[in-house]
Amino acid sequence: FEDDNGPTLNQRDSELLLSALTVPYQRLPLVLLFFSSDDRIHCLHSSALRGILDSVLFEPGRYLETSVSLVEPLMVPTLHPQLLATGYGMLINELHRSPDTVIRSTLQLVTSALAVDTGTVVEEGESDFNKSTDIILYVTRLGARIESYISFLVDYACNKHESIRNLSMRDVHVTPQMLVKLEEGKMKLQKMLQGRVNDLLDDYLDRLDAQTRKDPENEKLINRNSRLSCDLHAHKLILFGT
Repeated sequence: FEDDNGPTLNQRDSELLLSALTVPYQRLPLVLLFFSSDDRIHCLHSSALRGILDSVLFEPGRYLETSVSLVEPLMVPTLHPQLLATGYGMLINELHRSPDTVIRSTLQLVTSALAVDTGTVVEEGESDFNKSTDIILYVTRLGARIESYISFLVDYACNKHESIRNLSMRDVHVTPQMLVKLEEGKMKLQKMLQGRVNDLLDDYLDRLDAQTRKDPENEKLINRNSRLSCDLHAHKLILFGT
């Protein structure tokens, strides 16, 4: 796999990713597991691969019509692909039925992203974040979005969500066992995002501020660091959005 910056995945990994993408109903956990393992965190500097991961996670996919919501496939592969669909999107479906892989892989992605920190926010003379910081910020956004989905399901299962209180979502049944897993995953993910990730963002802000204070007459530097600081503060807001 190549993008505008050259090769990103070797042939073996490209074939593995393509194989995972050809399995509609299991695509989400397989692709998330792919990116969270074998030190593939570095390939997420590619906007094309980020687009693939975001699409797999957050695009709802085929809509399951009410008329066939209780019909189960009788053959593998099924002769009725319309049955391989969901009422509320693949991520909601995966989280309320089998959340372990999603939660574990997301935690691993965040851990791996933190490990690529080089101690610098932006390279000298450049106008944007360096590749390591860019990867960290991307995974921060991704982790926060998944945590929001988990929080939604926990609130729904506990009848605490303001928008759907005392209402039932079609084919979404969060069992007590799944609720425990979701609550534990939410707690672990929030602890990591609002702890280690937030601390790292604070460190980046301090670095940009110190750099600006050393050269207060450099308007170009001030403009760049102000813009980057705003970006970092926006990510901090995302972390505490739920």
